[in-house]
Amino acid sequence: MSIAIRVGFVDQITTDRINVLGWVRTIDGITPDLHATVGGKVLGSAQFGREREDVLKATGLRNRAFAIKLACPISAVEVLGGGLRVVTVVDGEEHLLPLSGGGELVETRLALIDLSSKVSGSASATIIPSNDYGEALAYAAEVKQAGQSGRLTPVQFPIGLRSRDNAAQLGHDGHIFLTEGSNNLLARYKEPEDLEEQKQLAQETQAWVNLIRERNEKITGNGMGFVQIVIPEKLTAMKELAPVHIAGPTPLFAKLEEALVSEQYWISGLGIFENWEGPIPPWQRNDSHNSAAGSLAITRALIAGLPGCVTDVLDDVPLVNRSYRDGDLAERFFGLPLWDEHLDPEPEFLAESGKGIDNVTAYNPAKGHLGTHMVWRNSKAPIQKSVVVFGNSFFGQSANSPAKLGWWFARLFAEYHLVWKPEIDYDYIDTAKPDYVIAQTIERFLGRFPST
Repeated sequence: MSIAIRVGFVDQITTDRINVLGWVRTIDGITPDLHATVGGKVLGSAQFGREREDVLKATGLRNRAFAIKLACPISAVEVLGGGLRVVTVVDGEEHLLPLSGGGELVETRLALIDLSSKVSGSASATIIPSNDYGEALAYAAEVKQAGQSGRLTPVQFPIGLRSRDNAAQLGHDGHIFLTEGSNNLLARYKEPEDLEEQKQLAQETQAWVNLIRERNEKITGNGMGFVQIVIPEKLTAMKELAPVHIAGPTPLFAKLEEALVSEQYWISGLGIFENWEGPIPPWQRNDSHNSAAGSLAITRALIAGLPGCVTDVLDDVPLVNRSYRDGDLAERFFGLPLWDEHLDPEPEFLAESGKGIDNVTAYNPAKGHLGTHMVWRNSKAPIQKSVVVFGNSFFGQSANSPAKLGWWFARLFAEYHLVWKPEIDYDYIDTAKPDYVIAQTIERFLGRFPST
């Protein structure tokens, strides 16, 4: 098997370590045979996209972009040890595609290595790492230590710069914004242009209104409190810093807000952020999720909407505990962690309540997050009530970060359930018998209409 430098390259391995992306040369327009192996076992075949214009311009080679979805996550050891092999067949001969331009592994090291260097259920546990693995691990540890210590320096990049997967762009003041991705986000901001599109928007709005009203009637009819919140996109909430012109929320979100804003069970996600004041931004700079300040504001609004709950405990929360972390949008650009300053509550805030947290149920699906089920109990919580949340990553799988709503709810409520799904599971509610039910989604998911 030969290594043909001009046959193609593996450009990226996504941070979930499932998808291998790159380009491969095509001859006479024929789609090549391309597959990925680990330890000699074929773990995935390629799906092909369009021709990469940047490759054609730089090399003159006709080509196709490809994505290979592996059957299970690959570990850093397997990548750096040469266990992953992406192979194409040209004229009956197998050729190995190198990792990144020229085979340099700097980006791959930072994107893939965590200090444990292990992934549960990875493709192979027997690969012997190459000699430079120790160097790579030390490099990753050095970068992590420097980032967490706050030894940071600004680097100038043009506003509007796109990530390599075309999903995110750099905005003003160092903020990164999700702009595309699987939900075609920017397209969702487009206003209807003709009567047919206006009719479709009206139908989608009415379907959501009917669903949320039905949720309220069923839940409150059983003596439980209910609220619904749609968290706006970072593009919507911080449009003045966005890399593209955003006039307002997506049309469906705007219509939904207009229809439900006077209802007690509707918590206006737009209203929380429309007149944001204070030195701490409501979103993390390098992440698609809220900062601790933003999550605190959402928590206040949710609790204020629950009957019998008061928000006094959340008055004047001191957000002064400084730390530095990377985010979920950073590595989309360079395969490198981009660090940001975080201001969290001082350690003494809700410290006594924090001592009472007990994670009594913890179910994580083998693949993805949908279906995650968590239950926390807290005998020292200031609100001795139970709440079930049907939500997503804005609540998060753990109660460890104040940037996630789950951190606040695990400390505030005597019992807090997270069911990570867009639908309401009425059988679960009947079994759990909570005092309150919260339904949470985000603006870009409004295009995915749930069944209940």
